[in-house]
Amino acid sequence: MRAVWYERTGAPHEVLEHGEMPTPAPGKGEVLIRVKASGVNPSDAGARRGGQGRQMAYPRIIPNSDGAGIIEAVGPWVSEKMIGQRVWFYNGQRNGRAYGACAEYIELDADLVTPLPDHVSFAEGATLGIPCMTAHRCLFHDGPVQGKVVLVTGGAGAVGHYAVQLAAWAGATVIA
Repeated sequence: MRAVWYERTGAPHEVLEHGEMPTPAPGKGEVLIRVKASGVNPSDAGARRGGQGRQMAYPRIIPNSDGAGIIEAVGPWVSEKMIGQRVWFYNGQRNGRAYGACAEYIELDADLVTPLPDHVSFAEGATLGIPCMTAHRCLFHDGPVQGKVVLVTGGAGAVGHYAVQLAAWAGATVIA
């Protein structure tokens, strides 16, 4: 499979490489996803930069946590009915994983994937992980926002964009 990776931290033009790597195989409880879109989050860029004294946990890292694609294979303990399903996913290159979504394929725990409706593009699906889930958690952690005024600072950013939409959908007056 084609992939982008880095073997040392730094600026993207200095450390990112691309080429061929073996296609992964799904293990127990995992799915193999053909990646159609990969989302880049600030945490992905920060890890690649080595910011805040971060050390590389692996000798080679394929970046990006979020993405969307089509399940092409399943491992043991996963229903074969998932094969062919459009999905979005998160935590691709996080939580102790070296290989993220910046590749043609990713193998991932089946519980980290969610069906992607046909009317939602793969590019949109790749933003549903960290940005959308962060906005949802921030808005609704303390209960409903219906009838309240919600201030979204940074409403033009990825998280803010979703916070504005979710708050309006939930019946809040939004100031961004």
